[in-house]
Amino acid sequence: MKLSLDEETAETIDAIWEQTEFEDRSELVKTAVQALHRETSKIADLENQVNALVVVRHSHRKDSAVSDAAHRFETIINTQLHSNLKNGNCLEVFHVDGDAETIKQFYRTLESGDSVATVNLLPQNT
Repeated sequence: MKLSLDEETAETIDAIWEQTEFEDRSELVKTAVQALHRETSKIADLENQVNALVVVRHSHRKDSAVSDAAHRFETIINTQLHSNLKNGNCLEVFHVDGDAETIKQFYRTLESGDSVATVNLLPQNT
């Protein structure tokens, strides 16, 4: 299998490889893909009622996508905590409770936002 990577991604892989003890870049990529698979499977397997935390790191200057998503999914949000980070980013912690499909939709909406750096879904009732 051959992969084409942009320069920034290749540099990121090299930086991670230099800071870790992977034998080679292939092992690093394999481990990263396995971790991504576990994460996506965990989310895909959610069903019924879900109680979870959704943690989002996003750009302070472009926070309208996160705010719009929060308003759109307000029926599942019990609590929202906002913090300004020192590097021009913000951290949002949402405590959500509702139907698994709606929570997955909220997660995917946040994940697709162009100002969003990371989104983590942490189910609390698994």
